[in-house]
Amino acid sequence: MRCKSYTYNEIIKTIKSDHGIKLPKSTISYWIRGISSPVQAGHSFTPNPTPELAYVIGVETGDGSLSVRPERYQYRIRLKAVDVEFVEAFNQAVAKVLRCPPQSLRQRDHVN
Repeated sequence: MRCKSYTYNEIIKTIKSDHGIKLPKSTISYWIRGISSPVQAGHSFTPNPTPELAYVIGVETGDGSLSVRPERYQYRIRLKAVDVEFVEAFNQAVAKVLRCPPQSLRQRDHVN
């Protein structure tokens, strides 16, 4: 769009119209200057049928919860479990599905 002489505001309006997401001017500037890229942002997800994906879907459906905030590009899976090995296996499966390193795990004390 910038090659077609769109202004930053016109690019923002076009993206908002086409995708329903309003981006800050700084993000558009970073993309245009090559500092970052929308293609390389975050962990891309291509749903290929694998045993790990089936495991992640099953665990999330049973013991997990999904928090989605698309306007902020935040997608969070939370798992509440006591069995550390179960949580580690889930963490490894998610990492393989998303092709990223496993996340550091947080352990919360049980509160009555």
